[in-house]
Amino acid sequence: MRRLPYKLENTYYIMRHGQSHANHRSMIVSMPEYGMDEKFGLTELGIEQSKQSAEASQLPADTIIYSSDFSRAIQTAKIVAETIGANPPIASPELRERGYGEFELASDNHYHEVSQADIAGEIFGRGVENLVDVSDRAVRLIEGIETVHRGKTILLVSHGDTLQVIQTAFKNLHPSLDYNKVGFMDNAEIKQIKR
Repeated sequence: MRRLPYKLENTYYIMRHGQSHANHRSMIVSMPEYGMDEKFGLTELGIEQSKQSAEASQLPADTIIYSSDFSRAIQTAKIVAETIGANPPIASPELRERGYGEFELASDNHYHEVSQADIAGEIFGRGVENLVDVSDRAVRLIEGIETVHRGKTILLVSHGDTLQVIQTAFKNLHPSLDYNKVGFMDNAEIKQIKR
């Protein structure tokens, strides 16, 4: 399992995407072929949530925004960039939603059974991406950001599970065993995270 460097040179904020059509329909959309499809982008409410969060965030205009390349996240990130006057977001596959394998396009009720296996330290199977792997890809991105930027404000726009494991990485916790020790983020919520 990859670990973040002890000292980070940038200030990090995370943001969950605004309400998506998948959220509204209580369905799992975790694979690129669906996640990048505009029909699973933001609802009107999600657009409004994203604008309001950006306006309230007080993020500086020189914030560097990295976003999952899924439509709901990149739409959210573009709204934030336009609202605060930042450069367009950088699409980052490392920030994608956790892959849910056989549960793709199924009811989001399956999240609960998968999270129970995570907390028990079990590998769920059925094509569900392991949270350690989700954490490793997110940490690789942050390591890369650290080699390119110094003293910058960085905003990472992503998805619920991915943001959970990013928070565990910042606290040096295990991504699945300690998953519930960090707060789950609401749609369009922005918060600073620290080591």
